[in-house]
Amino acid sequence: MGNKIEIEFDKFNSDITWRGVYSKQGIKVGVWEIYWKYGEKNTKIAGGEYDQQGRKFGKWIEQCDRFRYGNQSISIGKYNKQGVRVGIWELQCKIDGKINKIGGGEYNEQGCKIGKWIEQSEEFQFVNQTTWTGEYNKQGVKTGQWDIYCNLKGNNNKVGGGQYNEYGFKIGKWVEQCDGFLIDNQSLQIGEYSGGVKVGTWEIFWRYDDKMNKIGGGEYEQGHKVGKWIEQGIRFENLNQSTWMGEYNNEGVKVGLWEIYYQYWDQQRSKIGGGEYDCQGCKIGKWVEQSEKFRYGNQSTWSGEYNQGIKQGTWDIYFRENGEDKLNVKIGGGDYDEKGQKIGKWIEQKDGFYYSDYINNKYIIMGEYQNGVKLGQWKESILK
Repeated sequence: MGNKIEIEFDKFNSDITWRGVYSKQGIKVGVWEIYWKYGEKNTKIAGGEYDQQGRKFGKWIEQCDRFRYGNQSISIGKYNKQGVRVGIWELQCKIDGKINKIGGGEYNEQGCKIGKWIEQSEEFQFVNQTTWTGEYNKQGVKTGQWDIYCNLKGNNNKVGGGQYNEYGFKIGKWVEQCDGFLIDNQSLQIGEYSGGVKVGTWEIFWRYDDKMNKIGGGEYEQGHKVGKWIEQGIRFENLNQSTWMGEYNNEGVKVGLWEIYYQYWDQQRSKIGGGEYDCQGCKIGKWVEQSEKFRYGNQSTWSGEYNQGIKQGTWDIYFRENGEDKLNVKIGGGDYDEKGQKIGKWIEQKDGFYYSDYINNKYIIMGEYQNGVKLGQWKESILK
């Protein structure tokens, strides 16, 4: 056996490294430690031991899937001599500098989850501390009632859930979190499953101050959207209450005209953009879209042309100050080439662009692109 400590990067997260020894046969053996680098700090977060055949055994601490700054979660438990997880495994997460037990459950001798479990949601993070609670049968299949909880401001509240059948398929009525669920986007979708597939009418609700507001929805057929839908806009949140309205064809593809609307609290909802999709679901012709950081203090839109889903030609950037009667003013823009890459001179909003009664960060930057890459020095100025 060699004794040189090897360092290798985690295949899913380059900020995580594994440190340990390989045998002469190239097998991991002995103690291996797992480190996470954040900024200039390299912290040991996990680890355990391999036997001479390269199988994990004994107590291990492992980082959870999607481990990152916003989700510092680990699993703690034991492997048997065959390298299989067995017994009780505990799920912990470091939040605000404190280690919190947030879940866990039991594995049988074959490594199948059994009995009651509390698991993280796929999108678990500081601003979406969501867990699922329910039962696994003896074959390691989810069955019966599973409830969804979210820790909001120190209170673990039930926000959804539904039933699994004996084969692990969702059935009947479910209340689920929408994609992008956060503290500032407590959006839920409510509807029916049949054999694990969404069917019939599904409604979208946004909760604020414990009030449920219906903001959209539509129909599913055999698991895909069909007909007219109203959906949440990209990065929907309290300060970006945007919705998209349009149609899906029978294959679940967006087609025809789609319109974008924006509403801020009790102000009147207004159309701010939109455009057309072709029969393959590609954007075509003229579009007016929200900027990536669109919100109450940055009501910016981009206007230009698509060719088979690729931005081309001149695109202009517009900005409207807060209020229903404010003018939409052109503040920047530039050109895209036939590949959809920015070229030539551009005027763009600086990161952090925001304007309100108390904040004036209306900064723009000016410079050149070549093949989608910024060149040289960019100048900064503030909008008058």
